Amino acid sequence: MIKEEDKLSKEIIGAAIEVHSHLGPGLLEAAYEECLCREMSIRGLTFERQKPLAVSYKGVKLDLGILINFNVPLLKEGIKRIVNGL
Repeated sequence: MIKEEDKLSKEIIGAAIEVHSHLGPGLLEAAYEECLCREMSIRGLTFERQKPLAVSYKGVKLDLGILINFNVPLLKEGIKRIVNGL
């Protein structure tokens, strides 16, 4: 059985790949943010923009998050999923 966070991660990454395939690398963060929000809305995903995320260091817990760097030739090289720790 697929965990809910895995299913959600797959949806978010799919949306990011769609945006990256249309825009490519090299634009400002704000452009990717706007397009990613639009794509996630199209897919019916609920999200918050620019939500603060605590940083984990030496055992301090990090909440669920996905870091996406759009400034790469292949988006899979710029995706890092972080769940409850580094």
